[in-house]
Amino acid sequence: MFRTMLRRLARRPFSLAIVGVLVGVPIAGGTAMLVSEDFRQEVEARVASALPGTVIGGCEIKPRTQCPNADLHGADLSGARLIGANLSGADLRRAYLWEANLSGANLSEALFFHTRMPDGSIRNQ
Repeated sequence: MFRTMLRRLARRPFSLAIVGVLVGVPIAGGTAMLVSEDFRQEVEARVASALPGTVIGGCEIKPRTQCPNADLHGADLSGARLIGANLSGADLRRAYLWEANLSGANLSEALFFHTRMPDGSIRNQ
């Protein structure tokens, strides 16, 4: 249950501070780990995936990025700011776009299958 809660928190960029406190609690002279190192790295990677400048499948995650035909299959893009991005023909199968900003993005001919959209719906196309 604790791991599930951390995974859900890690999908929201505003929860980074909360996850940091739960994953590693500062204690005088060191840090007490409440979860395994592997799990901590998984959480950090998931949170980092939505940060501007991160490169996923050869595509830099930022507004107005040009990534036609990018391989974003299974990428966690939750909270990503992809305003005006060119993602035409991109592989977005099983991608996680919860709370991502895709305003003005070109998604023509993009592949969707079990894709979590910004509004929380699942898109299959």
